[in-house]
Amino acid sequence: MPRCDALGVPRAPGGLPLLGHTLQLARGPLPFLRWLRTIGDLVRVDLGTMPMYVATSADLVRDITTTQARSFEKGRLYDRGRPWSATAWPQRAHRAISPLLRWRQSGLPAHC
Repeated sequence: MPRCDALGVPRAPGGLPLLGHTLQLARGPLPFLRWLRTIGDLVRVDLGTMPMYVATSADLVRDITTTQARSFEKGRLYDRGRPWSATAWPQRAHRAISPLLRWRQSGLPAHC
C-alpha cells in the first residue's frame, strides 16, 4: 500500500531524493502513467522537488476539467509550460506572419 501525503492522496513509490519521479517519467512516460493507474485514481508524483497530482481515471479527469475546474490551482508547471502549449502556437504563428500579411496588403509586389 503506497504512503499518502497530507491530503490523503497516495504517493507513487520509488521517487529519488531531489529527482523525485523524473527519471521514471523520462525513461518511459506511457508505462509510468499506466503504472500510476494501478495505484489509484489520483496519485501524487514528484517532478524534482515539485509535487504534481495525476488523475488517472477518465471520470476523474472529466470531473476536474468541467464540474470542478475553478476549484483547482494549475500551479507552477502549468505557468511555465503555458508559452509552449497548443493554444500559444497559433498566436505565435500569427504574430510571426502578420508583418508579411500587412506587407502584401499594402499593394507592394509579392516575392513568392
